[in-house]
Order: sequence, then structure tokens, then C-alpha cells
Amino acid sequence: MAGETCERARCRTRWRMERVAASAVSVLMLTTVAAHAQLESCTRFRSSDAKHASRPVRDYMLGADVRMVSVCGDGPRPTYLAESRVTREGRFCRFTTFELIMSPSLPHRLVRRASTVQNSVMLTNSACPSPDRGGYTALNNLSTDVFEHLARQWRSVTASPASFDRLIFLHPDRTVLRQLRDVISKGRGGELSILDIMEEERLGIWTVYDVQVKDPDRSDELYSVTMLRWFGFIYQTTNIGRAVY
Repeated sequence: MAGETCERARCRTRWRMERVAASAVSVLMLTTVAAHAQLESCTRFRSSDAKHASRPVRDYMLGADVRMVSVCGDGPRPTYLAESRVTREGRFCRFTTFELIMSPSLPHRLVRRASTVQNSVMLTNSACPSPDRGGYTALNNLSTDVFEHLARQWRSVTASPASFDRLIFLHPDRTVLRQLRDVISKGRGGELSILDIMEEERLGIWTVYDVQVKDPDRSDELYSVTMLRWFGFIYQTTNIGRAVY
């Protein structure tokens, strides 16, 4: 197959680079890029089918150690997004996503935009799986230590219906509550994987995080989980709702 088409619903969380909070300028730039990519379908090219891509994409993939390049949009100025190969760093598997732009000089070629990249990680003692299988979490400049604590807290919440009821501080929407408890009661809590974490705000002794969780029954929807960190080391799940875009 000459490239792989990734439609809006399947790509929405993959290219959520607008959540990178490095600075107001980079957030604005990445929001524009990601919004364009989400509204258009993306064709993904791996090294095995790079020969079917345009010349700039082929040349970039030959000279860069990347796993994949996505071309989003069918117009004269598409968006290019690259994904690195997966590497292991201690207990974590990691890959990065970043934007490519066309150089203004001739001959035109794709170059990496000098901006903040999006890091995605997975905590595992096994061999690093392909990102195509899912299970990786976009960090948005958060440390792997914070990610690990939030992931452990979420695993505790989804371990059983009883722990779910006990560990949520506020009661979410009843429909959302019922849907989540149904998934957990069927022993599928592990399918409620964290796709994205973003620090929302810091207020004195506590920090608020927005945690985006996969809905295993609805591929185009996510759960939004609010978590708090008190005094830098106490983690608590406070509320759950539907993610709004």
C-alpha cells in the first residue's frame, strides 16, 4: 500500500502537539499546525514505502533516523510531521514527534523546525512495542517521574469498581461514571490507557493535571481526568468527564 491514510478520529490524539506548553509562542504555532493536521487526513510513510512519497519526503527519510513521516492535507502547502524511532531509557520507552518545514532555499528540502518536540513514553520492563500498538503517553514537557506517579494513581483507580468509587474525590457525570464502572467491572481497566498529560496550573501547595484517557469502546472519544499533586508527592484523582475539543 502506497502510504497509510490516518483519518481525523484516529489521528486526533497522535498529533496533539498543541498541548506542548514550552512558551506562548510555541503553543500558538503548534496549535495551528495540529489543528490543520486534525482537520485533514494524513498519509503516513514509513521507510518500507518511502518510495511512494514525494521527493522531499523520500530525501528526508533517507538522511534522518525517523520511523515515519506524515503528510497532512492535499493542498499546495501540506503539514509534515515526523516521528522518531523508539528508544529505551532505563524503564521507559520513548519516541518524539516534531514538525518539518520546507526550506526556502533551492533545492527545496524538508528540515526540522527549531521548536519544542512532543515526547511520548511508556513504562515497561518488556521490549518496547511499536507506537502503532498504542500505550504511549504524550508528556507535554512533564518529567517521567510525574508521569510515573500519575500512571500509578490511575492504575489504582481502575483496579476495581470498589477502588474506582473510593479514590475519586468528586462525583463525575453519572453517564461517564456508569460507562467507566462498566468497563472496570468487566476486568478491562487496563484498556483505559493514558494518552496525554498536561499540567493545567500551579496554586501554592498543589498542582492540577489534565489527564486524557482512551475510551476503549469509542475510538473517537476520550475521558478527561483531573488529578492533583499535593506538597509535591501526594496524588489524588478529583474528577472525570468527557474531553471537550
